[in-house]
Amino acid sequence: MCDPLELALNNPGDHAVKISLGGTGETQFAGSFDFFVTRAGDVQVWNWLHDKSWLTSSQRVTVDGGQQMTFKGGWNRYDNAGQPVSPGTYTIEGTLRGLTEEGTDFELKTEPQELEVS
Repeated sequence: MCDPLELALNNPGDHAVKISLGGTGETQFAGSFDFFVTRAGDVQVWNWLHDKSWLTSSQRVTVDGGQQMTFKGGWNRYDNAGQPVSPGTYTIEGTLRGLTEEGTDFELKTEPQELEVS
């Protein structure tokens, strides 16, 4: 079983926004986004980038007003050591990191979502 994960970057404005996102390789922009799974006490058990590789290059991207970019991954309910996780409640969050057009670092985080593993 693989839980699909999706992170969307929305531009609700009327004007285009230009950003730089890093990474190419297994998946486009792999170096810019990640998904994290934690358990009670904020103990991280898995993250999507754990076993990924990418080139450390960056690409300029334009997100037009009213448009969105979507970044996808999936969690197979195994931890970073390759072991199945035990039943319980887990929290999943996504992050997106990049540079603004002016060269300022940014990091955006999703709202935490809970997932019950039985």
